Amino acid sequence: MIGQNIWDISSLFDKKPPKTKHPIFCPICNGRFFFKHAFLFRRSENQYRVDIAVKCSNCALVFQFGVHLSKEQYEKLKKIWNGDRLDYNITGHKIIENDKKT
Repeated sequence: MIGQNIWDISSLFDKKPPKTKHPIFCPICNGRFFFKHAFLFRRSENQYRVDIAVKCSNCALVFQFGVHLSKEQYEKLKKIWNGDRLDYNITGHKIIENDKKT
């Protein structure tokens, strides 16, 4: 599914920030990214995704990634989160893991 080649979303099922499979750095200042929020989105039947927003710890640039989900993943996350949004105030303002320079 689109986006799951970059993001490991398994931690979202434990109300924890997602992890990247590859390092990501700010294209403006090379800073590290913090988890901002994740938002569940249903566009139409059979089109489900989680939008993951991250914020640069240095220059405050915000990126949003759309990661496609199965219907089952969408429904399970909605139930676990008790809604459609997971914010950093629930998970903690943490740097995205696996976000290391090589």
